[in-house]
Amino acid sequence: MLKIISLNVERSKHLDRVFPFIQKEAPDVLLLQEVLERDLSEFQKQSGLPNVVWLRDTFIDDPTNTSGQPDYSGIAILSRHPFTSQGSEYYYMPVSGIALEAKQMVDARVTNAQGVVWAAMNHNGTSFTFATTHFTWTPDGYPNEDQEIDFLAATEVLSKIGPHILTGDLNAPRGLGVWERFTALYDRDNIPADIVTTIDPDLHRFGKRIAWTVDALFTAKEYRANDVRIVSGLSDHTAVVAQVSRR
Repeated sequence: MLKIISLNVERSKHLDRVFPFIQKEAPDVLLLQEVLERDLSEFQKQSGLPNVVWLRDTFIDDPTNTSGQPDYSGIAILSRHPFTSQGSEYYYMPVSGIALEAKQMVDARVTNAQGVVWAAMNHNGTSFTFATTHFTWTPDGYPNEDQEIDFLAATEVLSKIGPHILTGDLNAPRGLGVWERFTALYDRDNIPADIVTTIDPDLHRFGKRIAWTVDALFTAKEYRANDVRIVSGLSDHTAVVAQVSRR
């Protein structure tokens, strides 16, 4: 059994909250979205998880970045256990490539890529494979053509990994269609049914106006997730914490 945490950390804005939480929880596997390249080594240090795979998906110029300098943001998996295999692949890339993130999110399609990172590892003779993604944003949470195209492309990437556990910020609220299409790829949606939002009400800029469950934990039939918790007060999204095991 491995303890995992998945969290959209919102770049460097909340590291004073995120690092103490990770140290307290002591996960075996950490799956991150919106993590800055410059912060990766500090995440390794603070978590004690030395093995990392990372994929950039946009370029950020934000004074709240750790150094106050522009940096690449992306998705990552960190693990206590060495990787037996690892990989990353984009399922969407802007025509001009990854660029400085647009000031208006409606223009993010021009600057932001979407991809998957995955890693396999052994624990007590048992193999585990994890994947994470930061899926395509839409202005109102409802599906659009961009999500439709990217879902089909993401499905092709995920099908190459073999049985796995998928986490991430889907930007696709449960109940509006795309979440359910992801669910159909897996044996179980492990976010408890009574969870109505994974948007932090205090730290997200729209947190008091929207209640969307967008942060996922899906398991193939070979895996089981237990003791799933949703933890707020860390970032603009809540963390997903769970114990995962092989069936």
